[in-house]
Amino acid sequence: MSLSLGNKLSLVDVLCERAEQSPLAPLFSYMEDGQTETSRLSRGGLHDRARAIAAVLQSFRLEGERALLFFPDGLDYATAFFGCLYARIIAVPTFAIHPSRLARSLSRLRVIARDARPAVILTTTAIASQMEQLVQEEAGADFGDVRWIAIDEIPDSMSTGWSRPAIATESLAYLQYTSGSTGNPKGVMISHANVLDNLRNMHEAFGHDEPSTLVVWLPTFHDMGLVYGLIQPIFSGFANHLMPPTAFLKRPMSWLEVMTRVKATHTVAPNFGYERCLQKVNAEEVATLDLSACVAAMNGAEPIRLSTIDRFSAAFESVGFLRSSFRPCYGLAEATLMVTAARAASVRAVILDSEALGRDEFVVVPAQTPSAQTLVSCGPTYSDTELVITDPQSGLPCAPRRVGEVWVRGSSVAQGYWGHPGRSNETFGASAVTGAAPFMRTGDLGIVHDGELYVTGRLKDVIIIRGRNHYPQDIESIVEASHESIRPGCVAAFGVDVDGEERLVVVAEVERRHRITRRVEGTGQYTERRRSERRQEVLPDAENVDRAFSEKEATESIRRAVSAEQGLQVHSVVFLTPGSLPKTTSGKLQRRACLAAYLSGSLVVP
Repeated sequence: MSLSLGNKLSLVDVLCERAEQSPLAPLFSYMEDGQTETSRLSRGGLHDRARAIAAVLQSFRLEGERALLFFPDGLDYATAFFGCLYARIIAVPTFAIHPSRLARSLSRLRVIARDARPAVILTTTAIASQMEQLVQEEAGADFGDVRWIAIDEIPDSMSTGWSRPAIATESLAYLQYTSGSTGNPKGVMISHANVLDNLRNMHEAFGHDEPSTLVVWLPTFHDMGLVYGLIQPIFSGFANHLMPPTAFLKRPMSWLEVMTRVKATHTVAPNFGYERCLQKVNAEEVATLDLSACVAAMNGAEPIRLSTIDRFSAAFESVGFLRSSFRPCYGLAEATLMVTAARAASVRAVILDSEALGRDEFVVVPAQTPSAQTLVSCGPTYSDTELVITDPQSGLPCAPRRVGEVWVRGSSVAQGYWGHPGRSNETFGASAVTGAAPFMRTGDLGIVHDGELYVTGRLKDVIIIRGRNHYPQDIESIVEASHESIRPGCVAAFGVDVDGEERLVVVAEVERRHRITRRVEGTGQYTERRRSERRQEVLPDAENVDRAFSEKEATESIRRAVSAEQGLQVHSVVFLTPGSLPKTTSGKLQRRACLAAYLSGSLVVP
């Protein structure tokens, strides 16, 4: 696990040295459909494309400016990202777009453009020709005199015109726009020093070496897909096999098939990715796999469920997957990516008294305790990263076994939010409870137990009813399991003020096989109407209805489950059509957006 690049000053230094050492070494393989390779890049190939793009950018004298990256998911993100770095331009990765849905993408793009004020947008010829016209017609003021550059029109021969810039380790490398799960997107300022420190930490935590092989389906614009999927392989010197999230969502088996084919040693996904495999991969398909090479399967970016870890391990044990390969993690864009990660062979969990947890008390109880609740450890910190659990009101360290806000400091912590000094100071300038350096407030609640972090929820999402804290993800998990019609990962729980008292509201999408299209008046029953692409007539019942959906039955199941497990009364249950729950571009629930839509009556109900 030796690392020869640990002392480099910038990401440009890292790629230049990797390309010089072994230009033909495979780096990225991309499978647009999740199965067949459609493009690839070697270390030297990425280096050459980055130089060519950088030479064009240098001709416009844009050093220090921002460049938005606006591409469909794929390897263009890697070449454009490093092209910016090679020209000493601050890269701004944006969400992945589909060429047929450009008009829908404009509103999100303009929000980022309004904040980042880019000098240039890097994209493809096909997208640039359409977007320039759309911008002129609908959003010119938000883009100003921004220049559109299609990187597919830049020949490799331009690389000879590149002049290597001097880059200080504290120079900004890119702006990582937060997904907006708790508010408007903000551009986190990530320096070369920040990302290099985080790469070193992940190299140590996950046991990388040059024979390692990675498989990733996360979006390349997101912090986990960008830092771990695109940059870590270059830093640690191994190959990555990528596919778009849509390919995984359409057929989760494709992820596991690629892992089998390339003998993947590492992979990463949010909890729902492993859960989706359990739902969609049958026993016959499992038998065709070989996951015995996997030594680290990272699980992060959302609440981690021990039940998912246990069931996935049991389901795939017969084809070589070991439970000890799971590596629960915790991180956020404001700390570049990783803050903590479980060490090898140490999936740890604690069983707590949920009633005590509602009072911010960390009380370990036997598994058979009626109010027992399980939390998974996200592991320890690495290098100089330091955690402190604080009272969010006073900023003072919490007493032992008290839950509080997680504060972080260390070399991976970013410099602040682009163009927002007030917000930056509020988040990154928390009063130093120990030592001189300020801490970064994560907005997450948790506790450090036996040297490892346990995350209990989001500070701003906590539901307080009758003086007791309730964590929405716990309620959402109960709702998901309460009735077969509820779509996993598509439930939001939040509090609303009713006559001066906090009340619980649950919003849930219904599985497609229970798709709601027509209410039978007076019965509380919904039936499914299947649609072809061009007609909407009702088919005969035997072919038409997979299962009847009873709103009354599902509501009663939800109320009973939440009451039994949380001691709460559900004020209101709202059922939504599939795909209509507010989420970020990376798939995280937008509970505050859902609350706003509920209050305004704009939720997409049947």
